[in-house]
Amino acid sequence: MRSSSIITADIGRSRAQLRSFLTSEVTAALDWFEEVQADDVGARVAQRGGAHSVQQLDGFVARAQVLLAALARAYEEIEPPALYASAVAAWRSFAQRHQGRFEPGRIYVHDARMGIDRFSIGLAWVTEEKIAGIEVRIFVDPPLVAPPAESDPALSPIARDLLREVKQRIPDIKLGQERFEWLDGEPSIEPARIEPLIELVLRLARSMRGLEQQGPFR
Repeated sequence: MRSSSIITADIGRSRAQLRSFLTSEVTAALDWFEEVQADDVGARVAQRGGAHSVQQLDGFVARAQVLLAALARAYEEIEPPALYASAVAAWRSFAQRHQGRFEPGRIYVHDARMGIDRFSIGLAWVTEEKIAGIEVRIFVDPPLVAPPAESDPALSPIARDLLREVKQRIPDIKLGQERFEWLDGEPSIEPARIEPLIELVLRLARSMRGLEQQGPFR
C-alpha cells in the first residue's frame, strides 16, 4: 500500500481477521487513494488535488465504486472469530432463511425479516475473546407515538396481553418507540433458539400498530 490509511472499528476483532479482510483486491483498490477511513458503517476516501472536470470527477467516483465493491466482498468473507467458527454454518443458514445479511466477522445478521418486519441478531462482544450473549433488535416502522405501557388506555386487549407476556419472558427488554431490544445471556449461541422470542416480540410490535388481530405471527 502507498500512503493510504485505514481506521477500523469492529471490522476485525483480531489480527487474523484484519489480514483476511485486506485481500489483494482491497489493497489494490486502496492504492488509488491518499487516505481511507473505513469502519462497519461505511468508508470515506480522499485524493490530493481537486476534480477540475467532469471526466476527473467521473474517474474518482468510478474508483470509489470499485473500492466499495471490494470492501463489500471482503467484509462478507472475513474470517469468523476462532472461538465461534463452528457456529458460522447455523448463523449463515439463519440469515438465508430470514433474508438477512450475514456478517461473519462479528457473527451477526443484519436486516433479517419475518413477514414485513425487520430485525437484527448477533453476538454482543465484550472483548476479543468474550461475549455477553446474543443481542436482538426489532425495528418498529413506522415508529410508535410512545413506548408500550400497560397503563395506556388506547392499548388493545391483544396488545396488552402480548406486552405482559413479553415482559414476563424477557424481563430486561427495552421497549422504545423505534425499536425493541434485549440481550440474551444464555450460554447457547444457537440463533434458532431465539426465534420464538423474536416472533413474540414482533407480534407485540405489530399489535401496537394495529396489525395483529389474532393467532400466531405469520
